Amino acid sequence: MDALPDDHFRELIYPYTGDVSEVHRPDRGFSSDYAAVIHTANGRFFVKAMFNKPGGRLDSISRERDINPFVQPVSPRLQWSVNGEGWLILGFEAIDGRSASFDLDTPDLPRIVDTLNRLAEIDVPAVAQDWVEARWDRFATSTEEAELFRGEALLHTDINPSNIMLGAGRTWLVDWSWPTRGGGIHRSRPPCRPTHCCRAPLARGGILGRTMPSLGSRRPEGDRRLRQGHVAHVPPTGA
Repeated sequence: MDALPDDHFRELIYPYTGDVSEVHRPDRGFSSDYAAVIHTANGRFFVKAMFNKPGGRLDSISRERDINPFVQPVSPRLQWSVNGEGWLILGFEAIDGRSASFDLDTPDLPRIVDTLNRLAEIDVPAVAQDWVEARWDRFATSTEEAELFRGEALLHTDINPSNIMLGAGRTWLVDWSWPTRGGGIHRSRPPCRPTHCCRAPLARGGILGRTMPSLGSRRPEGDRRLRQGHVAHVPPTGA
């Protein structure tokens, strides 16, 4: 069994968890200073934590905490949080599932598209109004092109196979480490069908609707698509 970081960490979470009986660290790395599924007297939780010191990583986990109440249709629920000396800790409901496949012939495609369509139905909450997407401005050759990244969509910004979890009868979009407000989906268009507009972008690496600001790569093709403002269209169901 893995361990909690230290006794102080254990003391910080104790009011929410009670005694911790098991700790299981994930197989893959996460963009946090500590992550684990813990079994406790009060239930099972996925715990994610950052060192509580100023900087981008602390800002990231703070955004994830603040956005959670507004993304409940697609995200695991944040059960509790601790902003304590040394640590900022989030305790999510633990979910059982597997990472989605973005392969060209993946049977997961309908569930991926449905999840993104449900995300498209979520309006930008007040807490995120100032989180303007600007990180991709360096790809623009003019102010006008940079404006392609602006908009009124709530963006996850890191749509990848490990962040879409498929369980029995439910699909979750996890790891909201840097949500922003930006350009995403044209709601006036008809819903996306998994058989056409989304399949090719999936094969090229997951260029999907509300992942627009994390589109692409440093490759010329990815840069060209960014400069042209191209995104795959995954609008909300029923739009």
